[in-house]
This record gives sequence, structure tokens and C-alpha cells, in this order.
Amino acid sequence: MGFIPIFLTLAGFIFLFFMVVENSLKNKQKAFEEQFYLLKEQLAIKEPMKPTRANLVSMEDLYLKQEKDRRGEAKQYLSQSKLFLYQYNRLLKKKPYSFVAKISGRQSI
Repeated sequence: MGFIPIFLTLAGFIFLFFMVVENSLKNKQKAFEEQFYLLKEQLAIKEPMKPTRANLVSMEDLYLKQEKDRRGEAKQYLSQSKLFLYQYNRLLKKKPYSFVAKISGRQSI
């Protein structure tokens, strides 16, 4: 009976840690996707694009080709997208979080 509470507590801690990290990763990815689609809408891109790093770079090129007076709020959406992308990928590379990401099947964007 002595080790059972210790194992239950440890299992509960691991489960809660997994849930918190998974929720954090999901929120970062969702925030990146939201800013990505807002940027796409602001730049008036009609073609379907998935929120990936390559598409973000191509949208940044379109943003830089626009005239300065037409850029508007796109700068804010672009910087927020890049920030969320960086935070998500950085979180995936940290050691305890990388284990959770590997178990849940998450990959860098």
C-alpha cells in the first residue's frame, strides 16, 4: 500500500503535464493559423493556402511588393504570424515539450 499513492500521484502529474503542454501547443498553432488567415484576407489573396512557413514567406514577399500606403494592418498580422510561428517551433524543440509533441504527433510548421 505504500507505493501505490506515490505511483498514482506520479501518473496524475504526468497526465496533467501532458494535457497542459498539448493545450499550449494547440493554442499556439491555432493563433498562428488565425493570424495567417487574417493576413491572407488583408492582402486579398484568393487562392487557397495552408498555413505553413513557405506560404508565410510568399505572403511576406507579396506584402513587401505592395506600396507603403496600401499595406495597412497587414504589417501587424504579418508580425504576429511570424511571432506565433517562432513560439510554436521553439516550444516543440524544448526537451520536455518535444516528448509530448512526439507522442501526440505534432510537427513543426
